[in-house]
Amino acid sequence: MEMVKNINDKILNRELMKIIFKTYFYCGFEPPNEKTLEFQIMEIVKDLKEYFPGFTVAEIEKSFELGAKNELCEWVGLSVATYHKWLNSFRYSQHRQKLIQNNLPALPPPRKPSAEEIDLRMTTFALKAFSEFKATRTFEDIGNSVYNFLDEKKMIPFTNERKKQIYEQAKAKVLIEKNNQKSDLHKNYFGKMQIAKEIEKIRKDESELTKIAAKKEALKIFFSDLIEMGEELKFGELRLP
Repeated sequence: MEMVKNINDKILNRELMKIIFKTYFYCGFEPPNEKTLEFQIMEIVKDLKEYFPGFTVAEIEKSFELGAKNELCEWVGLSVATYHKWLNSFRYSQHRQKLIQNNLPALPPPRKPSAEEIDLRMTTFALKAFSEFKATRTFEDIGNSVYNFLDEKKMIPFTNERKKQIYEQAKAKVLIEKNNQKSDLHKNYFGKMQIAKEIEKIRKDESELTKIAAKKEALKIFFSDLIEMGEELKFGELRLP
């Protein structure tokens, strides 16, 4: 099978579009809007060409499928760090060994991106995210990758008290959604033990979902505040052209 390094970018883009839609299906997520999806595919293609040139489309698809099903490693959202984890974990997994036994050629070791390279990629992605939000007032921060990156750089200026307020607001919304799910379980009665197990699962999900929702809301507020003040998202001298 043809390797990534030999595949035309347009063809690779088309194949990745199919793979990513399948990935969202496996995760139970709604696909992001078109611009966000284009950003993600552009970043994935760039990294595949540079760091995983020996992978085939079939291996990429299998990596994403297994990763989304939590069969490779722990992850949160489809971000630069996540798909690197999936691809690297797949390379050394038993799943990969099975494919090798089916006469798939062995992959050359992928070059691990440096911290500086990842930082530059995420900086560029964050700038594009702000540009999209400025134009449309929407941006689907899948996996909170942009928020986490900006927060690590201490660029989110919110106090702990303000973050707590945003968290509580997100929690209230998540609880309403989860309570509706619990109500649906009782309407569709199928055994007390099973209902108890499902409700416990819903409770466990609430905390993680609240964190994700709160970070998304915080990013929107941060971007909105910048726009209101007539300011741009800045990383030193680096800006989008």
